[in-house]
Amino acid sequence: VSTQSTWATEKELLRLLAAYKPETAKERIERRKEGKTAAAGPAVTYGIQEVTKAIEKKTAKLVVIASDVEPLELVIWLPALCRAQGVPYAIVHNSKSTFGQIVHGKTAATLAITKVNAADNDKLDRLVESLNGRFLNRFDEIRRTWGGLKLGTRTVAKLNKRNK
Repeated sequence: VSTQSTWATEKELLRLLAAYKPETAKERIERRKEGKTAAAGPAVTYGIQEVTKAIEKKTAKLVVIASDVEPLELVIWLPALCRAQGVPYAIVHNSKSTFGQIVHGKTAATLAITKVNAADNDKLDRLVESLNGRFLNRFDEIRRTWGGLKLGTRTVAKLNKRNK
C-alpha cells in the first residue's frame, strides 16, 4: 500500500468520524429542554470500555485505534479481539488528540462506528474494504514475521539436543 493512498484513506476515515460526532453536553441539555428524549442520531462510540462492549456485542462496524496511546498495554489486545469477533479495525498514526477533538474531549484512545446513515453506507464499505487489506487480512502475515523468526542460542541448543 502506498503512503499516498494511506493518507487519503486516513483523511477519508477522519472525515467520516467527524460527521458522526456525539452531541455535546450543551446540545444534550437543549434537546432535553425541547422534550426530545431520543439521541440525536448515530454517533461514534468512544472509550476503551464502550468500544470493547460494542466489539463483544458485534455492533461495531469499524474500530479505530490511536497509535500514540501510552501505556500501549491499554489497547494492544484490541486487534486480537476484533479479529476474533470479525470486526474490522484500523490503527491510525498520531491520532489520540484528533480523536479527542472528534468526541469533544482532550484525548480518546479508541473510537467505534456502530451506526451510519444510509447515505454513508457506501463510504463505510469502501473504507472497511481498504482497511481490511492493510490490517485484518494481513494478520497472519504480520504475526509470522514478528520477531524475525530467529531462535535464541539456548533454544537452538535445546532443539539440537532434542534432535540427537
